Amino acid sequence: MNTATKKHIFVILGTAHGYEVKGKCAPDKSLYEWKWSREICSRICKELQDEGYRAIVDHEGNNEIGLSNRAQIVNNYAQHFGKKTTLYVSIHINAAGADGKWHKATGWESHIAKNASENSKRIANIFWEKAQDLDVKLRRPTPTQNYWENNFTVLTKTISPAILTENMFQDNKSDVEWLLSKEGKDKIVNLHKEAIKEYIATTDANGNEIKKDN
Repeated sequence: MNTATKKHIFVILGTAHGYEVKGKCAPDKSLYEWKWSREICSRICKELQDEGYRAIVDHEGNNEIGLSNRAQIVNNYAQHFGKKTTLYVSIHINAAGADGKWHKATGWESHIAKNASENSKRIANIFWEKAQDLDVKLRRPTPTQNYWENNFTVLTKTISPAILTENMFQDNKSDVEWLLSKEGKDKIVNLHKEAIKEYIATTDANGNEIKKDN
């Protein structure tokens, strides 16, 4: 893929919450979602940029700026670069409870809005395929649907294709150990990077899917 083709989609990586948002951590405080998410977003962004893609992180500060403000950041870029040629990927860690205790729920998920565009559905399916390729434990709502539908603010108030990933569970001991390991971090970074690259490779300059020849 040449440099011009790599740059026709503008990628925004969304960090999770802020340090002051309570409860977004492992019960033993070994993992904080805000910190982990920023590290992962930064790595994905740099690797994409190094390969010639256009990518930024929505908010690199450690504080929380508000979900509506995050959506507005995306929309400002989308209005400049094009609604269909901007992609938002918000990166989080799931939780089974809010009680400060360990739970057994595990697995990787992606979420799109209930009224999501076809491009949002397409990127969600691409993520699922890449996660399968990397042998990541997966969760989905039905045996035939690869993504969950939820009206999260950063999905419903953004005007570009958007996806939110839930990368395992911060209140599952095994998941936390894996997320903090080099193997886990590398695999999550590669999952996101390769899914984004596949989406860009199959999207034309107008933001439409490039259909494969039959």
